[in-house]
Amino acid sequence: MAGPGFPPEGRYRTRRALGEGASGRVWLVEDRMRPGTQLALKELNPADTDDPSHEESLRREFATLAGLRHPNVVEVHEFDSADGSGLPRFTLEFIEGRHIVDAIAAGGPEVFVELAVEALRALAFIHDFDLVHGDLKPANVLVRDRPKLGCRLVLVDFGFSRTTSEETVEAYRARGTLPYMAPEVLRGEGAGPRADLYSLGAVLWEATFGHPPVRVDGTDLTRFIQAVIEGRRSRPDRPTGPPFPRRP
Repeated sequence: MAGPGFPPEGRYRTRRALGEGASGRVWLVEDRMRPGTQLALKELNPADTDDPSHEESLRREFATLAGLRHPNVVEVHEFDSADGSGLPRFTLEFIEGRHIVDAIAAGGPEVFVELAVEALRALAFIHDFDLVHGDLKPANVLVRDRPKLGCRLVLVDFGFSRTTSEETVEAYRARGTLPYMAPEVLRGEGAGPRADLYSLGAVLWEATFGHPPVRVDGTDLTRFIQAVIEGRRSRPDRPTGPPFPRRP
């Protein structure tokens, strides 16, 4: 398959776009060397080729994931350059499933507890490596349709990850996705393990109540930031519908 914006055909036959973000764009592909094998392929966005830091970030993400082996963390395969365009890219496992909020909506309270525990285990694993994910949000916390080594939840997109020991200007830049960013990140203090825990909490809050703990008003970001930093958020009643019926 090919179309506007699709990478040129080469080793990988492009099936469809999976997403695009600050650290690159992702495609569902089939490996011609292994017919029938579906992979995700992440490549540098052509618009970012003039800035060496974007390629460095992509290479760093691959190196980070290549050093991690855990069923709750997405697995990477090969790093190379695209035929024709020369864009740096890497392949990783394709996760067949849905993001955590949709999975909890479909599965109910029992699934909530199971997936929350898996998410905490995944964070404990990467934090033991002095690594912070830096951008936990529903789209980056996926749930497999079929378990892998007994695990269903998987963390993806480590484009904003870093070690807690970094003391660079970049390490203290506020990066992430606004509704899930921790107060200390918004204050410019950098992201540590507790920032990941805050982000996961915001994701689980959304799975319970249908929205993050503090909603973003695009017309007044200052108020949003102040509300997060000050801990001002609504205290809604337990939902009457799934996943958590109101107790009698």
